[in-house]
Amino acid sequence: MTAPATLLGHRVDDPIVSPLGAAATPGSLLDATGVYTYDVVP
Repeated sequence: MTAPATLLGHRVDDPIVSPLGAAATPGSLLDATGVYTYDVVP
């Protein structure tokens, strides 16, 4: 799927450049499974 260059930065897989470290994507920021764990209800 393609989109115009004017949408750069608005899509979930577009890189977010950070001066503090490695670049990320909005999609990777939405996935918090590496940070949070949930209990299992028996």
